[in-house]
Amino acid sequence: MIQRLFHINYFRFLGTGLGLFVFTMPAQADEALEQARQIFPAVVDDFERQCLVPATLNTQPFTDSGGVEMVSFICWSTTDEFESRTGQWLGRLPISAVETFGESLSCQPGDDRCDRWLPILQTHYFLAIQQAEFQCAIRNGTLLTQFSDDTLAVRCGFFATTLYDNNGDNIPDYEDPVSVDIPLTILPLAK
Repeated sequence: MIQRLFHINYFRFLGTGLGLFVFTMPAQADEALEQARQIFPAVVDDFERQCLVPATLNTQPFTDSGGVEMVSFICWSTTDEFESRTGQWLGRLPISAVETFGESLSCQPGDDRCDRWLPILQTHYFLAIQQAEFQCAIRNGTLLTQFSDDTLAVRCGFFATTLYDNNGDNIPDYEDPVSVDIPLTILPLAK
């Protein structure tokens, strides 16, 4: 898994879901963005590409339930005449030292085919599996496996969440999560 040796103390908050109760100051959000950019420049660049002007990329530092300092990324639309707007939750990244980020690819109990093939695939396709694990962790998702006759498809199930800010304060007032899954990689089974 991804290991990081960075540690920065940010204002902590207690919240649920994607952070409906976020208490942060703009300077801390800017610091969190810069820290994430130093650790994961390609991911932050991708978030910025997904959030083109006139939309606004907003970062919200928080501490997860395991005590890991994280930053959440939201792409907000422009506000309307009532100061309301919608946003899309893009993902999250750790900005403090973590031993692992997200879950490791594993088999469901009783899945004999997966139990037989997964250790072999983890040896042969270590980097592809590690990248799939990381991409799913960014989305706070769950890794899913789907075997066919000659491949293993690795997918990520997560909530694509639309957020609503009713007063333009960068804090979501309501969220609308939709369960989705996306393909991450397809690995050939050696015969």
